Amino acid sequence: MDPYPVEAGERENRVRSRLHDSGRLFYDGDGAARSVTWISREELLSTGAARIEDTFWRIPGAATQARFGVITVPTLRGDAAETLMNGQRRGDNLFGLPLTFTAVESLEIIAGPTLLQAGVGKRTGGMVNVTTKAAVLGESLTIAEVRLGTWVPGGGSYATLESTLDTNISLGDRQALRLAVGFREDDTFYHRNGGRDDYLDFYAAYQWRGHSGQTLDWMALFHESDRPQTLGVNRPWQGLMDRNAYPVGMVDPQIGLSDPPGILDPGIADPGLLTGGGDDLVKIPADRVLLSRGDIGEGGAYLSQLIFRKPFLADMAFEQLVLVERVSREKHHQFLYAEDVEQLTLDSLTRLKGLILNEIGLLTWEMGGHLRLEERENKTNYWNEFAYAFDLTTGRRFSATETFPEYLAPGSVEDAGGRAWYLPSSFFSTPESSDSSLKQGGIYVETQQTFQDSWTLGTSLRVDYFDVQANEPRDLVPAGGWSDREIVRLASGSVHLRKDWENLSLYLLAGLYRGMAGNTVGDGVNLYAPGELHREDFLNRSRLIEAGGHWQPLAPVGLRWAVFDQNRTRQEFFGSNDIKVRGLDLSLDWRNEQGTRFMVNGHFLDARYDRAAPAEFGGGSLWNVYAEGSGPTGEGNGIGYIRGFFVNSLPPGDYRLTGLSRWQISGGMEQPWGDNWIVRLWGGWASAQEGNLAGEYRIPAQMEWNTSLEYRRRDWSAMLLVRNILDAHNWIHNGDTFFNQMLVSRNLPLRLEGRIRLLF
Repeated sequence: MDPYPVEAGERENRVRSRLHDSGRLFYDGDGAARSVTWISREELLSTGAARIEDTFWRIPGAATQARFGVITVPTLRGDAAETLMNGQRRGDNLFGLPLTFTAVESLEIIAGPTLLQAGVGKRTGGMVNVTTKAAVLGESLTIAEVRLGTWVPGGGSYATLESTLDTNISLGDRQALRLAVGFREDDTFYHRNGGRDDYLDFYAAYQWRGHSGQTLDWMALFHESDRPQTLGVNRPWQGLMDRNAYPVGMVDPQIGLSDPPGILDPGIADPGLLTGGGDDLVKIPADRVLLSRGDIGEGGAYLSQLIFRKPFLADMAFEQLVLVERVSREKHHQFLYAEDVEQLTLDSLTRLKGLILNEIGLLTWEMGGHLRLEERENKTNYWNEFAYAFDLTTGRRFSATETFPEYLAPGSVEDAGGRAWYLPSSFFSTPESSDSSLKQGGIYVETQQTFQDSWTLGTSLRVDYFDVQANEPRDLVPAGGWSDREIVRLASGSVHLRKDWENLSLYLLAGLYRGMAGNTVGDGVNLYAPGELHREDFLNRSRLIEAGGHWQPLAPVGLRWAVFDQNRTRQEFFGSNDIKVRGLDLSLDWRNEQGTRFMVNGHFLDARYDRAAPAEFGGGSLWNVYAEGSGPTGEGNGIGYIRGFFVNSLPPGDYRLTGLSRWQISGGMEQPWGDNWIVRLWGGWASAQEGNLAGEYRIPAQMEWNTSLEYRRRDWSAMLLVRNILDAHNWIHNGDTFFNQMLVSRNLPLRLEGRIRLLF
């Protein structure tokens, strides 16, 4: 029997159906008081999405900052997003665990600070909620998808195989099982430079439905990947951006030696200066800017989630969600390992939802309790990443141990494998090398009162308790070492007002969201000298004011918009920086009965430091590493590579955030052709970006367009995709100020892919 009566109106029944929703945070995006983008499974398939960056064209304002070579989540509104799985926040893996699509049914992207029901987190740009593939009752079906090859006109093509096998098995009227396996063997671009971009996934999902409406969903994912980790192209300047002109020559360790390390210079001594000039330039081949040879990242994840739902009468529902995730990952380069991380995440969310038809309208409410445990073993070795000391044109050798042995900072202790790591207590302190635990308990309540005249008033309130402890890695300091503990309480809240008409919805949202940081370069909880946690690392705040709406003047046409003003505090190594972000999101979707579809997204973003001085490794100028009067423009100042965090950096100001375009336009179109053919075009354009805070170079405006031709039959389809059809040379900034002179890479060139999909 259907547990929901049908006597009430359309809106009431729609709200009641959300009591039994699976996975989505917003059942009805039109009525959400947030900027929401929904990407269906069909959209993912139609564009051959295999990486999270393949979806960015659909998300207003999504930036492709590479985060040292691994794009795990989009950058939204100037900050990284969180990753959720069916409404629960996964472990933090900003650097090293890319999202694959074997288990993905659809994506829900919500811009702005995290929703309070999901739990306060570390990122304030937004969240990507992954709705996983569910077992389907009463259906037995197998789908095989295969990508064959990546062909690059003019040479450079290698064998590539990417495949997913997905089967749903009906186990009677009330049970179903779904199994999927996916893998990629990518020998194309990264293989030629000594790296890999491979993965292997095993996924399982089970559903049971009881007689009185309760459901039990279980899913599990095993993921293993080898993903390239790039240090990036060093020595950026405008000539490199505009015409691939690279200044050759190695650093001369006999010129410009700095003083020995000291209090203000916690790193190693300056290895010297470059002495070349404008005549010492060379054109870099395109493949040289894709990957530093031998730089790879390895990761594995075991993830499982259990979701139980039970309705009470017609107007209440109980949900229990439990997520368990274990991650192991490493990041290392040809010359040196850089990171070794083991982390465990346990997340339990208990919530009760309901609705009340009262005299003034409809009241919906939700309350919940949230328990979370994060345990992390984090070892790092970043001091020896000589980003600027090497000549990319000289044998592509990135070996500090061979080239600059006298300037290596020896690690403080070695592990059982002979790898040397830095400790918070070492002379070359690395505060994120720590074993840490974070215990979180929170409660929240959300209400929405809809009045008879279609006004809605919504409120959210959440209180969290954190118990954070960090100590130096036990396997490196078995006899003890530095250790500290902090207990923090945070409160967050928001209020929104919405008005609905027949074809129009408007909203206004204001909220103050608290969060935690405690993680900078390696995402580890920082333990500072003399063995202390910094309480401010766990007192982040983000204030958001947002107004927006949805207008559907005709049945085939929908327009969404949002304007926002967000002020946030972002923790960096030894303090916090205030950032102000203001902008506008627009999204237009038009489709007709014949299947023609046109979509366009527009975005304006003004993201600035708010009278803040972010830390800059290397100093405030590109020309520090050149001898006086040297360098491609003759602006070398002979100061040398500054390793102190604030020495010689810029004074506090309203600097634009580096690596972010102020204007972005993206979109796509789909046109059926006859009974079986479909033609698609999608992509986008982004305006110029500031390369560094001093404005000494700019990344030019960039665009990338893709197209596909698909042939569909009832039981199979075939698709030919052409990516980056204009062969545009797009540079990707690493989105960081710590390394002033570092870019990550250039995006991939023109390439072709073939895909086949079979249904059994």
